[in-house]
Amino acid sequence: MQQILLVPFFLRAWGIDLYNDWLLINAATTLLTIFDGGMQPYFSGLLQETKVRNEFAAYHRAVRIANFNYLTVIALVLAVIAAGSLWVPWLTLAGVDHMDFRQAYWTLGLLAANTLIAMPFGVANSIYRANGEYDRSVLMNLGNLAGQVAVPLVLLVLGQPSQILAAGMAGATLLSWAIIAVDQRARYGPLPWGLAVPTRAELKVTVSKCLYFASQPVSTWMTIQGPLLMLGHLSGSSETVAFNTARTLIGVSRQVTIQMSYPFGFELSVLLIRDELAALRRLLIDSVTMVGIVGGLLAGVTVVVAQPVVLLWLRGKVGIPDMLILTMALPIAVSASSQVYQVLLSFSNRPKLIAHGVGIFAVIGFSASLALVGPLGAEGVAIGLAVGEIVGMVMYLPAKTLEAIGMRGSHFHAVSILRAALAALLGYGVGRLVMLIVAPADYLRLFAFGALWAAVAGLGAYALLLNGEQRAVIARRFAFLRVPQPAK
Repeated sequence: MQQILLVPFFLRAWGIDLYNDWLLINAATTLLTIFDGGMQPYFSGLLQETKVRNEFAAYHRAVRIANFNYLTVIALVLAVIAAGSLWVPWLTLAGVDHMDFRQAYWTLGLLAANTLIAMPFGVANSIYRANGEYDRSVLMNLGNLAGQVAVPLVLLVLGQPSQILAAGMAGATLLSWAIIAVDQRARYGPLPWGLAVPTRAELKVTVSKCLYFASQPVSTWMTIQGPLLMLGHLSGSSETVAFNTARTLIGVSRQVTIQMSYPFGFELSVLLIRDELAALRRLLIDSVTMVGIVGGLLAGVTVVVAQPVVLLWLRGKVGIPDMLILTMALPIAVSASSQVYQVLLSFSNRPKLIAHGVGIFAVIGFSASLALVGPLGAEGVAIGLAVGEIVGMVMYLPAKTLEAIGMRGSHFHAVSILRAALAALLGYGVGRLVMLIVAPADYLRLFAFGALWAAVAGLGAYALLLNGEQRAVIARRFAFLRVPQPAK
């Protein structure tokens, strides 16, 4: 959503070349998230686990150890960056060549500062989840993201340069820290934000767990920001911007399924921690089915509506090839349900399978992208990432997760993929039919198209892709919409 709102303003204020440099600098500074080392998912899961089990002393100590670890890591990273700046040409490595040198260096430094300030935010925000207020953590996270959108948007409208945007984003992150500090103190009493040096035994457990979780920021960089730097060095500005724009548009569909997976994953993780395996299996089947169907529907309609939306959104300033849209949209159809497994494992502090799955995705995807970027450009990068995602996240992770919790996964997993693929065909077919009735030539017609498509595709998926038990679950959830019948 952040990029959806900001891309038109970036292009209008700076043009493609300066926006390309901003993307490359941002990709370079995001590399610093690797130094989180997996601490964010590990300590977030540990806080929830200790609080669910009413181990309050262990909970408070975990918070303080996390604080100590983050302060140590950030101090070391700053020292390395400061020393490296004496010899390393950071901007040249990032491929920046249009922005003024001084402006680019300030932008680089301030975006790096924003990344480091935000690094421990996830652990602090997970305190809400540990206290059973998952919805509150979502609200605070959305508030933080809203600041990262609103501040740059206002500054772009005012015609401010990149270093002012970077400074504003860092200020918005600091404000988010202040808000959750005040709110958590009001809700839970004195903040457990002291420092505790871990013992050798605690450090051993932390390192062993974080080594698995550390694969997530590394793989995320390799599959999200790495391709931008790859295109920046091996292709032109137009290819980089087209790739990022297409991924931003299609990422809306991916974000819908990711956000759906979080509440499911939270409930599943609590059941797993409590060893309530029968309830876990029932909920897992329903959640994977529903998320997969939604992902398939959205992937199908995205292929239909992407070009009209891009034309409305960017007014023809960026062209996106149809093949690029197709190769980015189709993996969503079959990989959406894998998010449920990933959240389940992450929230229950079981990182090993996640590390394997995302590691396979990152290594295969990045390698294939590097091999294909020369002959195929942005489309080659998208194809390479799709291959990696299918192998790591669609084939490996769900099968191994089901095996780990004692489910016979092959049949169930194959059926969930088939349903998602059928949902993609349904979303595409309904999209084509609705396009004949309401072509999204302006925003009003786009809204009408979306409403009509959602109604028809949603009812179709409800009738054709869900079994009787799943339809009954949905019917019970929406029972309040029924018109009460008069008593006879």
